[in-house]
Amino acid sequence: MIRLDDVQELVKPELAEFRKRYDDWIKTGKTPIVDQVVRFLTPRRGKLLRPTLTYLSARLLGECNDRTHFAAVVVELLSNATLLHDDVVDNSDKRRGMPSLNAIFGNKISVLFGDYLLANSLLAMLECGDTRVFEVLARTSRRLAKGELDQAARSRNLDMDEETYYRMVSNKTGALVAAACVLGGLSNGADEEQTTALRGGAGCRLPDPGRPAGLHGAGIHPGQARGRGPEGAQDHPAAYFRLQPERFPGRARHETHGGPAQAG
Repeated sequence: MIRLDDVQELVKPELAEFRKRYDDWIKTGKTPIVDQVVRFLTPRRGKLLRPTLTYLSARLLGECNDRTHFAAVVVELLSNATLLHDDVVDNSDKRRGMPSLNAIFGNKISVLFGDYLLANSLLAMLECGDTRVFEVLARTSRRLAKGELDQAARSRNLDMDEETYYRMVSNKTGALVAAACVLGGLSNGADEEQTTALRGGAGCRLPDPGRPAGLHGAGIHPGQARGRGPEGAQDHPAAYFRLQPERFPGRARHETHGGPAQAG
């Protein structure tokens, strides 16, 4: 089993830079409520799964660069915006075991701050230097909305079949993970074939609630993809772990250092 902590050691400097850039991007210094919410949310930062995948995917094609950092920020802003909206829709008072934003600041502030993060993700897209980023994020946003609507409509349906469940997961978690991998590749000039490989990638099984901590709270199991999204692609890519080496010139450098490209 590959542990997320071990994988993140490969991009430790990049993740440190990500934390700084993310916070700097949303702070204002002029709007007290925004900075107050930022301070509230900072200790509630997640495992940084998506930025990790962005940086690893970029390194398949070379070294991480300024565009890679912005790509990581874009996806995390979009993800966190949807989480804030989800907590309001679901009337949740906890997020990652701590009081949620809406539980402390109310639904109005939570929704408006989610909109603020979304607006910032649109601005950060401009810094990525590739018009394909706009298409990726537009399609991802649409799939997120479809997944949330599907879930809300079926929230009281106890007879949900497996295919429906995986379609919803693909349109939510899967869409964001796929976007993180694709944007990482685009930041280093990925061509169409490489982008398709990153989107499909090697799947990782969705975590069981009781599984020990690892990738997204569970162990990473390369190659155990579950389900296909509406676009026809497998949408739980841990793309760094098992991809054709001839497509990714940057991979060989990391394999020589015993990186996770050896897995699978």
